[in-house]
Amino acid sequence: MIENAELGYTPANLKALRQKYELTQKQVAGITEAALQTVQRWEMTTDRKSYINMPHTKWQQLLQYIIDNQSTIQPGQKVV
Repeated sequence: MIENAELGYTPANLKALRQKYELTQKQVAGITEAALQTVQRWEMTTDRKSYINMPHTKWQQLLQYIIDNQSTIQPGQKVV
């Protein structure tokens, strides 16, 4: 599980952060203004042919969303 999100994006960190805040891949797609398929590819293991890196700006955008909405999303609380 991710301890310090500022350490950066990895597929495992993205998935752990998403699961910690109970965000769906579809919600992450909306937050980062990306397609659902793109988010799915960001979470793939790096050995998969269709894996792509999550751009740093998108990672920052997701982190900023979590920071800005801390009062409404807590770990373990679903985001609607």
